[in-house]
Amino acid sequence: MGVRAREDDLWAMRDECTRFGDGLSCAFLSGGCLGASWGPGTWEKRLGYCAAEPGRSRSQKASGRPRDGLILCSVDNALRVRNRATGGRMKGRVLQIAVVWAAVALFLGVTLAVCAPAKAVTLGSSFSAAANDSVCKFQSFEPETRVCTVEQAGLLTDHTAAGGLLAPFDGVIVRWSVVTGAALPGTGRVTLALRGTGGFSGSDVARGPDVELPSSPPGTRHTFAEQLSISAGQPIGLTISIANRSTQAAGAPIAFQGEGVGRIDIWTGQAGQVIWDTEEDAELLLNAEIEPDTDHDGLGDLTQDCFPGQLGRQELCGHDLVTPEIQPQVAVRQPFLRTGAILARIASTEAGHASAEGWLEIKGRGGWSYRLRSAGAPIAANSQAVLRLRVRKPALKAARVAKRNGTRVLVKIRVGVSDAAGNERQATFRVRP
Repeated sequence: MGVRAREDDLWAMRDECTRFGDGLSCAFLSGGCLGASWGPGTWEKRLGYCAAEPGRSRSQKASGRPRDGLILCSVDNALRVRNRATGGRMKGRVLQIAVVWAAVALFLGVTLAVCAPAKAVTLGSSFSAAANDSVCKFQSFEPETRVCTVEQAGLLTDHTAAGGLLAPFDGVIVRWSVVTGAALPGTGRVTLALRGTGGFSGSDVARGPDVELPSSPPGTRHTFAEQLSISAGQPIGLTISIANRSTQAAGAPIAFQGEGVGRIDIWTGQAGQVIWDTEEDAELLLNAEIEPDTDHDGLGDLTQDCFPGQLGRQELCGHDLVTPEIQPQVAVRQPFLRTGAILARIASTEAGHASAEGWLEIKGRGGWSYRLRSAGAPIAANSQAVLRLRVRKPALKAARVAKRNGTRVLVKIRVGVSDAAGNERQATFRVRP
């Protein structure tokens, strides 16, 4: 059951709803806000959305109170709710609880999906095991370079990173890591390239730049920066190039071998000459961190994008875009007709330049306007500057005559502070003699 009402009526209905005791559930929906009440006498904030707070009277004004809305109530027995907006009264209806709360659940699901805080997730291996094996192993009778693509097809839960093996959302891979072990005796230069799509399609796929695997002691974790888009449901993999330097076996020392730990899919060769194989009891010691990309600009929202959700503003990265906070003090009554000056004080949270400008206006028929001498001074952070605007002699003479004749005289001034980056904040005042 839904009831449309004015603002004050919502509070009256809320009070009547919450009197019915434990059999009642009451929800308030309006303009993207939801507050819910379970049991008598409560009206709580739920899920961070705006709602009435306990103990707040109807006469109080608060930010987040909508001007109209929808109250959904459900009870186990008959319910009477007064609707002052229409002057009517609803009596003796047993409400359809399932239907009402299905609507509430749908609202919550959509809102949570939109407003859930963005966070990064890690895919692939949890690195709980140390490297004791190599992938893409081969042996040849002469120096040779082999290329293969590897992907973790299955992995035990306790060996899997918190994000699983598949991307849970569309996003950007911002960094990835491997853990190395002892290299096979014939292993020479090893280069790796992260792939954001699974398998080997035989055509160009999304992949990152080649990076060389450094020589290091067993157990070393190597992390590489990345900027590679990935779609929800995609796995991560590596394209590996391995050069052997002798007739002995070579491979990439980034794997763990253990009974039943998992399975790796391997594609050897280049497009058009690909051999697919599966290696059981193997874990690829690779994981990657994925961040959301709400504006789809190919930059991770948390560490790469200076302006998440605002496409095309990366050229402003590193620029100071914050305006100073100012606290101006200007008396609205000042004897400027006698002193010929107007005083203004201004405080700022940032260092910069304080300035003031103004105009003297003589009202009435065919009124006149005279520009004042502007004033400026440097200002330190969290300090105050005093500015004195001077009234020019012709303007001062005309204003004194006008005042004696009963004509209204007014000064409008504008004071502000600009920082080193050019960000400026201003405030305007009117001053009377």
